[in-house]
Amino acid sequence: MSAGWTISSLLQDLGARGQAPAIITFSERSIVTWDCTTVATKAVGLAARLRAQSLGRGVPVVLWAPNIPSWIVAALGVLAAGAVLVPVDDLAEGAQLEAVLSRSESHLARRIVHCCRCRSITLTRLSSGCLLR
Repeated sequence: MSAGWTISSLLQDLGARGQAPAIITFSERSIVTWDCTTVATKAVGLAARLRAQSLGRGVPVVLWAPNIPSWIVAALGVLAAGAVLVPVDDLAEGAQLEAVLSRSESHLARRIVHCCRCRSITLTRLSSGCLLR
């Protein structure tokens, strides 16, 4: 990687590493590994979906998810799209999310990126009450 790296060049370099481990998580029951190609491919895919929905350069995008591998992938995807990452604690309730959105001027955010433990990353529209389905 050169001195003038970008998130996109980081993802290209990461993808070139193939099946090498990129993320390793440990729990009491298992060890889960995400390889470099998977991380890069999923992040680039999310970036493309965000840009296709006009959620690119400078647009705040909320990331409301637990501390799991898909959080890393989602954050990289949001940044690769050129959007502004607004991370929110996964334990935050509706009122707390509303406060974060209003205080950070992220009330302009039109999507919440939500990650779950099944390796999926979804885009959810903000409702008037910021409820996720």
